[in-house]
Amino acid sequence: MASGLYELLGVVAEADAPAIRAGYQEQVAQVVRRLRVAEARQQDTTPLEARRSALAEAYGVLCDPARRRRY
Repeated sequence: MASGLYELLGVVAEADAPAIRAGYQEQVAQVVRRLRVAEARQQDTTPLEARRSALAEAYGVLCDPARRRRY
């Protein structure tokens, strides 16, 4: 489980803050593109919203040194 948040953001466990931020931005951009398409097609966006929320949580944990150490 220790690599879960890192895998979610597409970074390695030794990544520094700029790499984590870049991974987060890249993943969120992909989700937002898919979300816009789903909204245009009037599809269910719940899974995409959940993924975006998970990405935000992962970013929050990995960018906070204290929370990252505990993780």
